[in-house]
This record gives sequence, C-alpha cells and structure tokens, in this order.
Amino acid sequence: MTVLVPLKYRKRIPPIHYEDKHAALLFQALDAEFALHQSRIEDMRDQFFIHKATWGLAVWEKLFGLPIGVGTYEERRLKVFEKYYARLPFTPSVLLALANHVSQLKNAQVEEVFDQKIIRFIFQLEDAVDVTHLYKTFMKMRRVHVHGFSIATNADETIEIDERITCNLCRYHTVEEFQVGMTPLKYEDEVTLA
Repeated sequence: MTVLVPLKYRKRIPPIHYEDKHAALLFQALDAEFALHQSRIEDMRDQFFIHKATWGLAVWEKLFGLPIGVGTYEERRLKVFEKYYARLPFTPSVLLALANHVSQLKNAQVEEVFDQKIIRFIFQLEDAVDVTHLYKTFMKMRRVHVHGFSIATNADETIEIDERITCNLCRYHTVEEFQVGMTPLKYEDEVTLA
C-alpha cells in the first residue's frame, strides 16, 4: 500500500483517497500555492519596516518628503531613517536607538555630559560605527541646548580616525518667515571632522 497524499492532509480526507493520484496532485498544487501565498505575505509585511522595505520604500519616501527612487536600497533607507529620527523627540531612549542603529554590535550606551552640554555615545572598541550617518542624523534632531556629541569607547585605548569627514548643513527659511527679496537659504554651516 503506497501513500501518495501527505500526512498533514490525511487527517481531513477519507482513507479511500490516500492512494488517489489525482488527490495527491491536488495537494501538491495546494502546497505550492500556500508557499507562494506565504512568501507574498512575508514580502508585504517587510514593507512596513524601513530596514527591510524594498518596493515599499517609495511610500516611506513620499511620507517623509524625500525624492522617490533615487539611489540604492541602502542609501534610500538611510535617508528615510534620517528623516524618521529627526521627527522623534530628543530623549535618551531615542538617542540610544539611533546609536544602536548606526552600530553593528547593537550594544551602545548614551550619556549626557551636562557641564559640556554634549551627548556622549559610547561604543565597544571592536564595533563598526557609521559615524557620518550618526552625525547627519544627530544634527537634524539636535536641540538648541545641546552643543554637539562625542564618541567614546568602553576600552582605555584611543581611536584614531584617518579620514576627513565634511558635512554641509543648510537651513532654509520657512514659508511663514520668507519675504520678498530674501534668499531661500537662511544659513549654511560646513563642519569638518578630522
């Protein structure tokens, strides 16, 4: 006696159909359709999360007012994350989430240095950190009472940065404050991290 119908379907059909070739083909086709349906559900679910979105990035970019479809998936995700964090409140938990976002090991720490009016991000020495993305996002969400940030490690060793990073920050006049004869640019800062 050869059983052609998979065991998971045998509970629901009469025993006479266990060896029926047509029933076996029907259940094989059902399995393929269920697998396809499940993969489509997972793909659609991934579009709700910025770090997994692919074809849904256009919706995220439109939501945050970014140019749609410019760059690779990773570049587009970074731009969406910058806008996302800039809208969040400036709280320790949000800063910790930002630090863990730019970190590979995801175990960063954040502390505020009150006398210097800066935020200190503390990473492990072995950690790979996207400093450029951290700087751009932090400067967009930074409040007036905070002068900047510093990066420290848990170890006693020092980190030497060989690259020079230059960021241009531009602020434009809002519609309410814009008047005839004004340039659209309010001010522009160029910061070089050496």
